[in-house]
Amino acid sequence: MNPIFSPPHANFYVQASARSPNPSATDDEVGIDLSLRPFSKLLKQDEDTAEKLFDTEKPTCSINLICQRNGFLQKYQIHVINKDRCATPDQFDSLITNVKGLIKTDSQFFKTVKRTYDKKLRGIWRRLFSLKELREIRLVSFTPLDHRPVPVYIPQYTKHDILFAYRHPEKLHSTDEWIQWIYKLRQPNQRYALEFIETWSTLRIMIAVSTLLLLSTSVGVIWSILKDDIQTAFTIASFVLAAGTVLLAALGIVNSIDSSTSDESIRNQPPQNIPPDQDQAKETAVSIPQPLIQPRQ
Repeated sequence: MNPIFSPPHANFYVQASARSPNPSATDDEVGIDLSLRPFSKLLKQDEDTAEKLFDTEKPTCSINLICQRNGFLQKYQIHVINKDRCATPDQFDSLITNVKGLIKTDSQFFKTVKRTYDKKLRGIWRRLFSLKELREIRLVSFTPLDHRPVPVYIPQYTKHDILFAYRHPEKLHSTDEWIQWIYKLRQPNQRYALEFIETWSTLRIMIAVSTLLLLSTSVGVIWSILKDDIQTAFTIASFVLAAGTVLLAALGIVNSIDSSTSDESIRNQPPQNIPPDQDQAKETAVSIPQPLIQPRQ
């Protein structure tokens, strides 16, 4: 696997106790909302054209966050900055002051990714009422000539690292390793995005089924009290429960098809290899991974 695709195995501080809650989001607004776009539309920045190579010299760097739903590609763009990429410290300070929402640290990056997914890509109604949840965050690529996102193969444990950092950014003790990784993904003829893959949530489905069961029982009891007809009451309750069971079975079938299709598409997709030239070798090299979890003392 090309070292460009390997994100840093940034260390996490993990306590032996239960998982900590997600940190609260910061107040600064970031990114560019590119809203819903059909798959046939180009996945690109507004200033890009099909004949124009990507600019790799800017001191700031952007990465797209995407999510595919019902035939549409929902996209949002966030921007990072690294002091070493600026010509002078004054340029870095000027960009931080004048450009709102630039991301400087690994922790801020994953907090921003989480907030963008929750508020921009998912929205409050899906967060409250959808039966789906986030399954993984994967890397996809696109080019100036073909902006359709193509999955890039990375090991499953690397996806777990990304998802853990997304859920627990406060446990990162690296400063800018992930920011540097975003810069390394930036190439003249190739760009990358983080795609959010959703799946059916067992917990949410169980809550929905339990609510349906409680509702059907309540209907039966209330009907029997008001109409004094126990048989009809629980016939109606049984119908409500049966309808819920059919719905649950349908969701299970859809979930199975969805998961198998997604996994098969990854297995059939050839790895995206972009051999770096000798001048880029040092920049694209990734340091030896450190232990993911801080061991107990």
